[in-house]
Amino acid sequence: MKPNTARVRIDRDTGRLWLTEERYRQPIRRVKDITDDVIFAFGAELTAIEGQDKLVSGFRMSDGVEIRITAELVEGESA
Repeated sequence: MKPNTARVRIDRDTGRLWLTEERYRQPIRRVKDITDDVIFAFGAELTAIEGQDKLVSGFRMSDGVEIRITAELVEGESA
């Protein structure tokens, strides 16, 4: 897969983030569900910043959907 054909899309039914390959006049091909990877990256970034307990980031998907993700450090609570 070439970098210029890679996109990130959201499945509107499930809310999952997908890495997709999009080529001219070809159907969109889902490559990998990256939802857990994105959540893990936000958690790693949040714990790396000393004294910060909340991280908010937003971005626009290739299909026009805007996403805002908030990661909050919660200590002492069991999952």
